[in-house]
Amino acid sequence: MLLIAIGVGLTATAIGFLLDRATDEQRLINDGYRSDIDDLRQKIDIERSSAEKFAIERLRLDFKALRSKFKKQVKELYKNSESIRAEYSKVIDNINYEINADGISLFRKRALLQGFCQIQDGLGKLDAYSDYLDWYRDSLDVDIQELTSERLLQLVDEMQPPSPFLPLEWLYVGKVLLLEPGELNKKLKFDNVIRLSNYQTPQGFTDSAQQALFMAYPDQTEIPVQIVGKDKRKEKLHFACVARGILYWDCILAGEPFEVQVKKFVGQGYLVEAFEGVIKAFLPISLTDNPFVKLIEGECVSVWPELHNLLLDDIPSGSKHKRFSVSMRRPIGLGEASNAYIALVIHNESYSTEIIQELSSGATWRLQRFSADDSRLFLMKGNYIFECRIDNGNFWLIVEHVCVNESVDSIVSGYEIPFHLLPVDDRVLCPELGNEASLSGLIAFAMQLENFESDSRARFQQLEMLSQWGEIIDFQNRHQNELEFELKADLFSVTDGWGEITLSAKSLYFEEYENESFEKYDFLAKRLSQQKNSYPPRIKIRFWGELLNQEMAWISPVAKRKDREISIELLRDRGIKIRFPIEEKCEIFDDGNYTDKLVRLEISLGDQSIMRQRKGLKLFKRGDIANIRIKDILLSPGAYSGEACSEWLARIKYGLSWGNPVLTENQKKVVEGVLSEKFVALVQGPPGTAKTTCIVEILHQIFSFNPLTRVLVVSQQNAAVDNAMSRFVEKHTELVDSDCVRVLRLGKEDKIDAELINFSLLSKQDKFLSQSKAAALATLANGTEPGCTLASQWISGFLGGFSNDSGSSKLDGEITWAILKNHNLVGATCVGLASRFQNMDQLVFDVVIIDEAGRSTVPELILPILKAKKVILIGDHFQLPPSIAPILLTDDSKERLPFLDKNFLEESFFERLHTQLPAASKYFLSEQFRMPKDIGNLVGEMFYTNAEGLTRLTNGKIKDESNFLFPETIAWIDVPGAQEQEGTSKRNKSEVSAIINFIKTMKVKGCNRKDIEVAIITPYSAQKSSIRRALAKISDSTDDGIYKVGSLNIKIDTVDSFQGSEADIVLYSVVRTKGDLSFILDWRRLNVACSRAKENLFFFGHVQFLLNKRMPDGERNLFCEILSRIPEENCWNLGYSKNSSISAAN
Repeated sequence: MLLIAIGVGLTATAIGFLLDRATDEQRLINDGYRSDIDDLRQKIDIERSSAEKFAIERLRLDFKALRSKFKKQVKELYKNSESIRAEYSKVIDNINYEINADGISLFRKRALLQGFCQIQDGLGKLDAYSDYLDWYRDSLDVDIQELTSERLLQLVDEMQPPSPFLPLEWLYVGKVLLLEPGELNKKLKFDNVIRLSNYQTPQGFTDSAQQALFMAYPDQTEIPVQIVGKDKRKEKLHFACVARGILYWDCILAGEPFEVQVKKFVGQGYLVEAFEGVIKAFLPISLTDNPFVKLIEGECVSVWPELHNLLLDDIPSGSKHKRFSVSMRRPIGLGEASNAYIALVIHNESYSTEIIQELSSGATWRLQRFSADDSRLFLMKGNYIFECRIDNGNFWLIVEHVCVNESVDSIVSGYEIPFHLLPVDDRVLCPELGNEASLSGLIAFAMQLENFESDSRARFQQLEMLSQWGEIIDFQNRHQNELEFELKADLFSVTDGWGEITLSAKSLYFEEYENESFEKYDFLAKRLSQQKNSYPPRIKIRFWGELLNQEMAWISPVAKRKDREISIELLRDRGIKIRFPIEEKCEIFDDGNYTDKLVRLEISLGDQSIMRQRKGLKLFKRGDIANIRIKDILLSPGAYSGEACSEWLARIKYGLSWGNPVLTENQKKVVEGVLSEKFVALVQGPPGTAKTTCIVEILHQIFSFNPLTRVLVVSQQNAAVDNAMSRFVEKHTELVDSDCVRVLRLGKEDKIDAELINFSLLSKQDKFLSQSKAAALATLANGTEPGCTLASQWISGFLGGFSNDSGSSKLDGEITWAILKNHNLVGATCVGLASRFQNMDQLVFDVVIIDEAGRSTVPELILPILKAKKVILIGDHFQLPPSIAPILLTDDSKERLPFLDKNFLEESFFERLHTQLPAASKYFLSEQFRMPKDIGNLVGEMFYTNAEGLTRLTNGKIKDESNFLFPETIAWIDVPGAQEQEGTSKRNKSEVSAIINFIKTMKVKGCNRKDIEVAIITPYSAQKSSIRRALAKISDSTDDGIYKVGSLNIKIDTVDSFQGSEADIVLYSVVRTKGDLSFILDWRRLNVACSRAKENLFFFGHVQFLLNKRMPDGERNLFCEILSRIPEENCWNLGYSKNSSISAAN
């Protein structure tokens, strides 16, 4: 059962008061009182006809006894009201806690917001209820001795027991009611008077704006107002706000926007006003249509309420600006689900007018409970619960029972549903009202929420993991981007409230960084040069001085909130100069000694990548994401059961038109599965399985189906992005040339492939400028007005102020935004996507494809996911996990981040998802096309064999090996050398020599072939450097890390860096001849090493050492397994009998 409460169970009395209903106990008590009143009335009728002298006295005593009962009940109700207030206050505290929780669902937050306002409404009623009880108690105070039988009868006829809840006609702060013009300033029931409230205007406090709104409201018989206060001297006088009433009635309840005027920009957003300044709200930058286009003061925009309290003057947990928040973005549901409807069939004659009216009200629907066993949904609207049967044959809901909301948890329970429910009289039903896609979506939504709540432990663990990554990012930032040091200034002066410090190169020099000397100036110069178009450095400066209490301490001379005015300048003599504003009351320089001061400088050099990753985690946790369902799935992947997109299912059933006619059945199945999954799809693609081919086909299918679809392709590496984008452009030129697909590649120009340079952001900007300038010059040549004047202003004012340095001006930002919005296929790296000057913050993509997802860290993955309505993750957790920053392997990191063990760092988010997501959302590319048969078999059998012994990775195509440089596709060259230590890494000179000699042999054998791609890979960076130095001596030339030796184009790299790349021939240098082999025997690293070759794979290593190495119990000696698969004739320079030695070793 799905029934969510906030942790505080309200008593039935508190619920009844909130919903203006008496409890069963209260009804029994009041029924007894009414019986007493009836009995007294009958006595009065009887005694009036009696001439007995003492009859009137007995009636007076009976009346007094009944009055005493009521007064006693009033005291009890006073007491109850205080208990109710305490309960409501606890609920408010719990709502404030839950509504700000990291893992809260958007739909839960909306339900909580409704509950918050309802509880606040209850608190307003409680305040008024005390006044009501005072009034009731006073009404009982009459002089009994003066009562005649006629007067007694009149009092008894008017008498009612005290109400256990506030009478509906009693006014209170927060109440929204409908008035007619004649009801203003007139006595209403209980002698209440309503007057329009005054608000500050340029003419002073006046109700003129309110009067104008009141008289201009279209329906003059029902004008909405909200009670916002009462006169302290005249308790019956209440002040009403028409603007707030209209905002509630016409906007919040109806789900419609309202217009605000921008008044002021205040750093994180805009102060806005509506209804002639009566309504004041706050519009955060992040909730505008485009934060890079600054709103102009006086500009009018349409907004929706975001977070608000009952009186629309703050948010639930309070805010700095004391205003409620609004958004320029329409409230989103599940992707596009909010645009769909589901018929809600009801038999009108079976239900009361109140229920029928509630169905057509603007109140939102909430899902309270889902019963899968009998296909029933329990939906809440207003004060009613609708039990609905799911009609899977006609695809609608049938209301079978309606009851008043009696649940003690129901006030703040459930989830707002992102579907429109359309009430339909069962007498006018027709088949066309059925909506299979929407009904299926609602059922999936209900099932998923039920699963999520039952999987709360896993959800908490995921949130904890995200918080831990936040700590990791902060730790990295402190150690990689912050400098802190103490020294004496060479020159220090104070002039006109500004201090200036000069630090020479000598004072900046120190020796303490991994046993290597370096100068802070060089570090600062390098990092400050990287600050261009990035976050400015933040500087703190303190002096060692004496406090007023004569204690010595580090004292900041900088005025409060003036830290950002501190500037730093690099000097030609390799020194630095720092200038800062001085606090007027700073006393540390009173001695007049400016130079003999010890200075502490803290310089934080903002790394935009780290800062954006930190921001991305924060946005994800608070739910600022394009599709909130994706957040829920990623937090509880084990609770997700998979959900299909009906449009794609229908298209696949009809038959797709394949863009690539040679796709295998497995590839087609994967593409179809990915397309039909609605929210999150995960593809495991082992080495050589043509992942890029599948990405290109997915793009083709998406744009063929709907050219308006917006797609983002990202990866950790530029090469992967360029490969997918350029392959798509090459294969589907007609889509690109026809402008059906508008391609944009984000990133630095020097990192983008030459084939895509015309699609870069800078190229697009240049094209816009040239076209814009040509159009303006043509207008000038035409010589007509006002075109000439406008063209001249355009050229001088706009084009003259435009910079070629992307993002360096406001105009750049606006043009960049326009370019981004106009392109429907965008490519970027995860880090490039994080650039604050790419203006990506507010863009939303229908599909986000993340390649090499297994190599991206959680914060890197979160950035593109934030922008996705649907996300496709493609990777392979059987290859290397995300790279680990060296700083995270230090003892300091382990001490400060105790959760930071090997498993935490090496288990990628992709692997977590693959482990927990349902089979319906996961796909496997089972055929490899890169490696020749023997290498493919080796990789498949060693690394992709499941627990049942079934090899999942097979050879998709048997290669023709007749033209290979060597007939042996896999071989081992025995090198019985010795490893050496070099710093923290290792090298093996004998293997370097063997590899160089082998390259010479390859040069001769390859003289008749052109451009043979060769890769030399090794686990160790020291060995990589040694091979590079040796190869440089025999190479014909070196260009961009590629060594040319005859027809050989040779790349040298570590295994980790070469993941994602391939070569015709791969040479693998083992290096190790002693010690622990856990690093090189990491099965994922060895998987990468073995799967790079398209033709030949050669190992260089000491065979006997590797064969004889004894492994801990349960661990595999993978090198023995590799050697067992290499034919004896392919083991060169091996002096052993394969059948005996290897068999024995295994």
